Amino acid sequence: MFLIINDRNPRKFVETPYVTWAIIAVCVLIFIWQSGLPTIEENNLINTYGLVPKDLQAFEVSAIVGLFSSLFLHAGFWHLAGNMWFLNTFGDNVEDAMGHAKFIVFYLAGGIAAGVAHYLSANGSSIPLVGASGAISAVVGAYFLLHPRARVRVLILVFPIYLSARILIGLWFAFQLLSAFSDSSSAGGVAFWAHVGGFLAGMVVVKFFIRPEAKLWPSKDEDEDLQSWLEYKGLKKKKPEVVRAQGPWRKEPDAVIIEEGQDPWVIPKPDPRERRKPRSMLPENPRK
Repeated sequence: MFLIINDRNPRKFVETPYVTWAIIAVCVLIFIWQSGLPTIEENNLINTYGLVPKDLQAFEVSAIVGLFSSLFLHAGFWHLAGNMWFLNTFGDNVEDAMGHAKFIVFYLAGGIAAGVAHYLSANGSSIPLVGASGAISAVVGAYFLLHPRARVRVLILVFPIYLSARILIGLWFAFQLLSAFSDSSSAGGVAFWAHVGGFLAGMVVVKFFIRPEAKLWPSKDEDEDLQSWLEYKGLKKKKPEVVRAQGPWRKEPDAVIIEEGQDPWVIPKPDPRERRKPRSMLPENPRK
């Protein structure tokens, strides 16, 4: 449908998103180690540390461990690359709004919620679920509320364009939801209900993790992302420092506001008969 390139959304509180980068590094290192295993051992690893819905129904310890461990395993290179790219794009700003410690708790909680959603949709399945997409969906849900007007650059066909985050993420979630309802099988594939569950969980609990300074769904006037974008594009309307008024005979406005914060002043219109007076007898020019 589209390929995300990056977002134009600078961080405000955290200089370096250590947790986001650490999660990416751990997932990449585990995948490199996993890829070097023989096929049989790799399959055993996924069956042991992936989330098996059937085992979770029986409350087996391995399945409970799988709620966490499955978040760091991936089924292939493109599976890993897509998830890590999403996390790198949206995770740093969510970590910025929460702080390092709260973000890792939020990330794991979102992954657990996604795993439970997958279990509810396929509780009899014995196919293991692996991948960080459920936890990342929670991050995307938090980003949706924190930065709805931030601009995200995407590639549609061969054309890179900027889309508002609320439009882009809204389309993404609509696709996940429609796919979840249309895919009723419990066979292997994309765990759409895990994406839906993680996204909704992220939207619900984000308010308990963010800093007091961070706002959810800010208004247009409060939205720093929108103001930054308008300034970047040169579209932000700036108030003039001085707007002058001379009176009707000067063909200029009658009322002005000199600077922001000052009271407006009005130059009274002169009697039309004063037009015939010599210039030296006219009221003093405010420009001087």
